[in-house]
Amino acid sequence: MYDPQSDPIVRVTVRRLRERLEAHYAHYDQAPKLRIVLPKGRYEPEFVAIDGAAGATLGVAVTRTRNHTGDDAFDGRCHAFAEHLADQLARAGLPSVLARGSVDTVEAMTRDLAALGAQLQVLWLLESTLSREQDQELRLSVRLVRAADSGLRWVETGLAIADDIGRLVDRMVNVAIMRTIKTVPSALALDGDTRLLSPLPTAQRATLEQARLLLLQRTIAGTDEAIALAETVTQTYPDAADAWAVLAAAKYSRCSFMDRDSSPIIAPMRAAVDRALALDPDQPMALRTKAILLCKYDYDADGAESFFQRALRTMPNYTSARLNYAEMLTLRSIRRRGRGARSGARLRSAFGHCASRASDLPRISAAI
Repeated sequence: MYDPQSDPIVRVTVRRLRERLEAHYAHYDQAPKLRIVLPKGRYEPEFVAIDGAAGATLGVAVTRTRNHTGDDAFDGRCHAFAEHLADQLARAGLPSVLARGSVDTVEAMTRDLAALGAQLQVLWLLESTLSREQDQELRLSVRLVRAADSGLRWVETGLAIADDIGRLVDRMVNVAIMRTIKTVPSALALDGDTRLLSPLPTAQRATLEQARLLLLQRTIAGTDEAIALAETVTQTYPDAADAWAVLAAAKYSRCSFMDRDSSPIIAPMRAAVDRALALDPDQPMALRTKAILLCKYDYDADGAESFFQRALRTMPNYTSARLNYAEMLTLRSIRRRGRGARSGARLRSAFGHCASRASDLPRISAAI
């Protein structure tokens, strides 16, 4: 006699059939008016009429990112993630990515996915949550569901410490775009200026992480190796903003040792940071390096301040950028007070020649 508790064959087979049905319906240009559904926990099929299916488009709606950390300080990050994801999906060429404001308006009236999809007239919803794990780690999860029946297509999750939330957000945006393009039918191919933000495979991301760790060692040998690693990634993935940003930062680090003429490095360093920012204007490491270049080599303190502020808006807990910014403001304040001849010389290796400007102390406090 068949015992479902000891023999899972029927349960497993039905689950596989349910997944194949989901995959089958995922490739309809419009939601069919009638669907075969296998409800979870049951084995009898149902034939379900999908209300409003004829009016649904291939569009995607990015819902509000839920803050489950218990800390209101992350509300801004959650809002920014949803906005950034929707914007990048539109730039990636997906058909009909709804404006976030429209989605928020409908979400305020209902959280039922079917009703949400019907109101917005989209087939797909991208949901996301930010939660706190053990050891103060943050978990950012994104999932794609079919609005009509809440059918889950995929879930992606990333983990990072709070200080690295900026990189976590960038990584999850990239992953979500790649998965959505592969899932949603009739997604347009990328072309021209429409590019993903460094869709790097795991191996190349690990290479860049190794380069970053080598830079933290602050040795000439480690920095040279970091440059070589970053260059290999840029050669293989020339549209990866993260790779160009690491390369630019590594070249600047090499100049800071002042053990040889740095002029041959400056031009390729500028080219690398400009390439990174052309691919991703909000790449925080590239913004920081650009700010340092403006201050140290172009003597443009105002321009440097603008780029530091952009880096910190993108990644508020970016410690290196915050310290560099405070150092630049300190130097300007010292020179403004007319006591900068000797004290300024001590800071020259980081930010020489920055012009003074009044009232820097409040900004120094804010930067620190």
